Parts: sequence; C-alpha cells; structure tokens
Amino acid sequence: MIHKLQNNHGLDGRSTQTEFIFKGGRIFTMDAAKPRATIMGCQGGRLTYVGDDFREALATLPGDPEVVDLKGRHVIPGLFDSHAHVLHEGLRLSQLDLTGYSYEDALEVVADVASHRPKGAWIHGRRWDQNIWSGV
Repeated sequence: MIHKLQNNHGLDGRSTQTEFIFKGGRIFTMDAAKPRATIMGCQGGRLTYVGDDFREALATLPGDPEVVDLKGRHVIPGLFDSHAHVLHEGLRLSQLDLTGYSYEDALEVVADVASHRPKGAWIHGRRWDQNIWSGV
C-alpha cells in the first residue's frame, strides 16, 4: 500500500484528503532516542506527529484526518529511487562530453586529453554533433 501525501485534486477519482493519521504500523523514525513509533500524522505531505499516542497525533491536525490502519506494515522514511544505472553513469562520467563543440574545438580537447594519457590509450567521447562541423 502506497499513500500519496501530496494535494490530490480528485482528477483520478481518489480522495482530496490531505490530512492523515497512519496507525498500527511499524514506523522507523531514524531517531536513535526513539527508533520506532506506531502512529504518524501528516498534513499536506508533511509530518505533524510521530509517536505512539493517537490523541496527540489528532491534536496536531486542525481538520478531520483520514485514519489509515497500516495493519502492521512498515513505514521507512525518505527512500527515493532516482533510478540511476550506476555502471552507465560511471562510464558517462569517464567519457568526453563533446556537446556543442565545433570540429576544431573537439580535436583540441581530444588532443589535450591524449597528451595526459599513455601512448595508444583509448579516449571515449560522446554527444558530438557532426551536423555543426562545417567542412567535414
């Protein structure tokens, strides 16, 4: 179960509710002094309460929150997958990005990099645009 905490204007048929109390779960707080909780209050996508007292959570929300029973499920804060392919990102960073370089400038950059590498070493480049290379 994933709950959307941003304002939802009902275009997809879901509730427009922006205040929630999640209860009955195993909430990992990442706080060494209190590493676990069972209740969490949210308003407009922001936490208003994390603890174990339902009445205290309710007091942090001015409206009538939707109460969601987590049924023992876990809540883990802040895990967002940016979905970067680490190998490809590493390769990209090790290559010359020749975006926007003229033919002459690209040759100059490649020559400069070659002067700092062992003779015969490969130099990988990407994103050049031969359409802007006049006379080639």
